[in-house]
Amino acid sequence: MIQFTEKDAQTCFACGVQKPEFRLVSLERVPSKDEFLTPTCAVTLVCRGCLKIAFSELDQSFTQCQIPLGNNETENHSLVRQVGLLVTPISMTPEERQVLLEELENGDPTNRGNNASAKN
Repeated sequence: MIQFTEKDAQTCFACGVQKPEFRLVSLERVPSKDEFLTPTCAVTLVCRGCLKIAFSELDQSFTQCQIPLGNNETENHSLVRQVGLLVTPISMTPEERQVLLEELENGDPTNRGNNASAKN
């Protein structure tokens, strides 16, 4: 489990200025030491403005997921190859937490969610 210290949670990880409002969980493929793309999970705390910037770059990031590993990419310097993304508010009521947990465990019981994969 990824945990943040109280000090870490004081400012947005992207801009370093604003107070974070959201957890951004990103499933990504990153270069490994043996030069293969391996799955990983990255978590960051972001403010509303930085979340908007992250959303504006999603299309590019998801498209990059299909690009093979380049010769100049390393473990520390590579394209962001996002496979999936989850955003949750940092402050949630117990009821909101429960709804989120149920959604993650069981899917959307109302069938309102994006179910494009089931339609194809």
